[in-house]
Amino acid sequence: MYYGVTKGTGSNQVLIASFGRMDSALFIMKLWKDARMFIFPTEAAKTRFENDLQSHMLTCEGPQSVSRVQRGVKLPFESREDIKRFLYTGDFDTIGAMIDKHPVLLISQMNTPRRYGGLNALQIAAMKGSVELCRKILTNVENPSYVAKFEGGMTGMTYEISAKLVDLYLNMPDRRWYETALHYAVRYGQLDVVKLLVSYPQCEQKRNINGLYPSDIICHNAKRDETILNGISAMFIERFFVALILTEGDFREPYVVKPFTYKNLPDISPVGKFKYTRHIAAAVGPMTKRGAEAFYNRWRKNPSVAWMSAQPEACLSKNVKFSSV
Repeated sequence: MYYGVTKGTGSNQVLIASFGRMDSALFIMKLWKDARMFIFPTEAAKTRFENDLQSHMLTCEGPQSVSRVQRGVKLPFESREDIKRFLYTGDFDTIGAMIDKHPVLLISQMNTPRRYGGLNALQIAAMKGSVELCRKILTNVENPSYVAKFEGGMTGMTYEISAKLVDLYLNMPDRRWYETALHYAVRYGQLDVVKLLVSYPQCEQKRNINGLYPSDIICHNAKRDETILNGISAMFIERFFVALILTEGDFREPYVVKPFTYKNLPDISPVGKFKYTRHIAAAVGPMTKRGAEAFYNRWRKNPSVAWMSAQPEACLSKNVKFSSV
């Protein structure tokens, strides 16, 4: 399988990158809120997409595609109360198997997170501390194939719905206290869940009904543990990346950009008279500002070997092709 990622909407969409690996595509999608991912069965299909992006958009976004499908809006035979009970009693293995089989347990008829007693499944799992269930929920809804299963087939809206669901699951507040999944994870001292949630750049710090941010209520409903409290507090420190930039046709030597955050991405727009494209060849992070500065200084001394210095688990795939953004 091959993957293409675009940025923007409608006729303003531009190709950011194309990949041979899904993990690299997902990494890039997290850097831009309006990013969309397209999946191709062959390299030839991916190449056609790269060469004629707008024609591809016209064929996949027509309104006629939406009317062909039968939406999966009915809950399976298990009652809403049974599902709610499984969530609150911590029967996460059962719930995990159910949501894999029935996307309707996570997606409502309005293409929003389905609620169970005022909370959605991610909020409950965050409160209970099941990082695996939280990861499964987010991984499922950000997978266009999972959303297509709910829709009854892939449509022109599948990718938008998937991106919208990830954002809503991370940031939709409950109906009573106006608290997000991050509020619940922080309030109940669920450190591993907090780490997972803040790894998504879409995850926002919002005020609850009392005007409090998640960082204001760390461990308020949990036994005070300094290790957990300090660990969660550290999660709200801004995280940084370091990247090696290559230019098309070796127009200029490889260079390393200063540490950047999700909110302040490096400029990789075309350069020179002939508009040579630039792309991120390797990136390491997230890390603290101090750690990023140390890594930056090490890479800057010898950018030609920066690639080899990058830790594999933190790097982008070498099979990366960026276009102008």
